[in-house]
Amino acid sequence: MKQRIFAILLLLTMIFTLVPTAWAENNGITTEAELRTAIENATGEKNTITLAEDIGLASTLEIPADKHIEIQGDGHSI
Repeated sequence: MKQRIFAILLLLTMIFTLVPTAWAENNGITTEAELRTAIENATGEKNTITLAEDIGLASTLEIPADKHIEIQGDGHSI
């Protein structure tokens, strides 16, 4: 009986440790508007912006000199 309870607890623990990764959202930037907003809202020493899709720009994208931004393409381009 104790082994069965232990096995059930172990099973539930394994399931609940995998749930956050299964439900995780893709937090990458997908549009030009989101990219511009992320750059505008960047503060502090280092900010990382991750692209979730290829983004086409309608106009020039300028990053102010006082902003420290790293853009990770993850295989996507601007």
